Amino acid sequence: MTGDAPPPAGAALPAGEASPHGGAPPGDAVPPGDAVPAAGRSFEDFTVGMRIAHPLGRTVTETDNIWFTLLTQNTNPIHFDRHYAAQTAFGRPLVDSTFTLALVTGQSVADISQRAFANLGWDAVRLPAPVFEGDTIYSESEVLAARPSRSRPDMGIVRVRTTGRNQHGEEVVVFTRTVMVYRRGCGPSRSVPGGALSVQDQGAHGAAHADAHTDTHEDAGSHDTPNPQEESMTDGPKPALPHEYLPSVPSFVVTSDDVADSKTLDNAHVADATFGLDGGNTSPHLRWDGFPPETKSFAVTVYDPDAPTGSGFWHWVVFDIPASVTELPTGAGSGDKVGLPEGAIHARNDAGGHEYIGAGPPPGHGPHRYVFTVHALDVETLGLDETASPAYVGFNINAHTLARAVMVPIYEVPAAEAG
Repeated sequence: MTGDAPPPAGAALPAGEASPHGGAPPGDAVPPGDAVPAAGRSFEDFTVGMRIAHPLGRTVTETDNIWFTLLTQNTNPIHFDRHYAAQTAFGRPLVDSTFTLALVTGQSVADISQRAFANLGWDAVRLPAPVFEGDTIYSESEVLAARPSRSRPDMGIVRVRTTGRNQHGEEVVVFTRTVMVYRRGCGPSRSVPGGALSVQDQGAHGAAHADAHTDTHEDAGSHDTPNPQEESMTDGPKPALPHEYLPSVPSFVVTSDDVADSKTLDNAHVADATFGLDGGNTSPHLRWDGFPPETKSFAVTVYDPDAPTGSGFWHWVVFDIPASVTELPTGAGSGDKVGLPEGAIHARNDAGGHEYIGAGPPPGHGPHRYVFTVHALDVETLGLDETASPAYVGFNINAHTLARAVMVPIYEVPAAEAG
C-alpha cells in the first residue's frame, strides 16, 4: 500500500493501473462519470467486463475471529484456542474462512448490491491463502454477466467475480456472486427524515431530480417488460432453470456466432413444420473456453423449461464429444451428424428424433427460454448409446459434471400467428 488515497467508492480501475492493494492491472476502464451513485448501482449501470475497486479495507482482529465463531457455533479450536493452534502447521489461530467470505462480500455491497432485491447464490468459492488475526483485507470485483430478469421485469440479474487480498497482495478468497438488482427508477425509496426528498435510484450519472422518478413504470417498460397477455399466460414467475436444483459447479464461457444470451433466436434456429412453423430447424454455432484442464469430454444440451408439458422439453442432447473439441459449427445438430466430431452421439430429443429440433413454443404462451448448456465431464464416454432418453443422459451427465457453461436465448410465437 502506498500513501495515496484509495479510489472513490465504486470507482472503476483505470486501464493498466493496479488496484490499491497490489492486485494485477484490471483491464478496461469504465467511461468517466460511471462512479457508483449514492444510492447504489442499478441494473443498467453494470457492463460486462467492468472492474471495480472497493475502497474500504478492514483489519481482522482477534475479537472478530472469536465472536464470529461464537455466533456461528463453529467449534473448531483452531480459531480460538492459541495453544491448540500453535501445534498446527499455521502456528497460530486461523481466521474462520466464512468470516473472510462475509467480510469481502460486505466490502462489495455499496458497489454491487446496495440496490439488490436478493442474493441468488455464491459459487466457485476458493480460499487460496489463509487469513490470520492482524491481516488487512481489500477487495475488488469484475462483472461477468448481466441480463434482464425473465420473471421480474423491474429487475436484472448480475453475476460478479469478487477477489479479496491481504496487505501483501495475496489472494485470500475468490468467489462468484449472483444478485437480482432493481432497474433504474424501480424499487422502494428511502425517505429522508424531516424532508420531502427520498433516496431512490439516481442512475449512473447522479440524476436526482424528482421528475426523474415520475415515469418509473414507463422506464421499466422500455426494457422488454412482458406484456399483460404474457403475464396472464405465464401466470406468475417462470419455472426455475434446470441447473438451479443441482449441486453448484464452476462455470466457464460459451459463445456463438448465431445466438446470444437473452436475445431472440433467429428464424434459422426455430422449428419447421414439425411444430407448425417455418423455421430452419438448424442448430446454432457454439464455441466454449475456460473449462477445467482435467475435462475428458463434453456434452451439449438444449432444454425448454417453459414448455407446457409438466417436464419441459429437450430439443437437443449430444454427448461423448472429445475434450479436444471446443466448437460446433452451425448445423452440427442435423440428423446426418455432419459437423459432429467422430464418436459424438445424438440421444433422441423429446420429439423422438436424433437431432436438434428448433424452438417452437405454443402461440400466445409468452417467451420461452432455451437453455443451451455445454457440460465439461470427467469421463471420456458416458457408456450410453443413442437409444438413451434425455432424462437418463442428463442423470449421467450430472454425475460426471466438472463445470458447465450456459447461454439462454428466448423465442416467442405471438397469439396472432395462431391458426
